[in-house]
Amino acid sequence: MSAVRRNLCLSAAGLLLLGVHEAGAHHSAAQFDTRTEVVLEGTVTQFDWRNPHVYTAIEVETDEGERYIQEIEAGASSILLPLGLSPDAVDIGDRISVIAAPNRRGERRIVLGRQMTKADGTVLPLNIAAPSARAPSVAQAESLEGTWFAPRPGLWRTARRKPRLGAHGGSRGAHCRKCRQARRAFGVHTGNFANAHGIPGLEDRRSH
Repeated sequence: MSAVRRNLCLSAAGLLLLGVHEAGAHHSAAQFDTRTEVVLEGTVTQFDWRNPHVYTAIEVETDEGERYIQEIEAGASSILLPLGLSPDAVDIGDRISVIAAPNRRGERRIVLGRQMTKADGTVLPLNIAAPSARAPSVAQAESLEGTWFAPRPGLWRTARRKPRLGAHGGSRGAHCRKCRQARRAFGVHTGNFANAHGIPGLEDRRSH
C-alpha cells in the first residue's frame, strides 16, 4: 500500500471516529420512554454544566441497601439557564429528588430528567418542558438581547406576494388595446390608464 493511500485511509478512519463521537454526544431522545415518569432520590456526586446537555449523577440506595450511581441527562445549558437552572444550582453532596423519563433498555441506565427538587423544596427545571423556576417578570424589554427559540416548522409560512395589478385588473404592464391606442394617439404619460376610457376627473398629459 502506497504512503498516499495509507494516509487517506487513516484520515477516513479518523473522520469516522469523530462522527461517532459527535453522534454519541448529541443524540435523540428516542432511547427514553417519555410517556412514563420515575422518581429517583439520591445524593449528588456529579453536576456537569456543559453543552449539548447538562449531566447530573446521584448515588441511589435501594430498599435492600444496595447503592449505585444513576446518571441523569438534562437539556442544554443555554436553554436551562433562562428557565432558572444555573451552574451553581446544586453542590456535590446535596440530597435531591428527580422526576425523569426512564431508559427503554432497562433500569439503572441513563434517564432523561424533567425536574429536580432540592431538600429545601426548591424545584429546578431539567428540560425545556419543565415549568420555569424564575418568577414572572412584568418589566418591559429594552433590547432584543437574550435567548431566542426558532419556531417549529410550518408555524410560520412565507406569504406569496401577489402581482401588482394595473388599471384593468391585469398585471402591471399588460394594458388593453384601447390603452395602447390612446398612448400612440395622445402621448398619455399617466400611471393610470383609466382616463383613456373616459373616466372623469383625470386629465391627459401630452408628451413634449
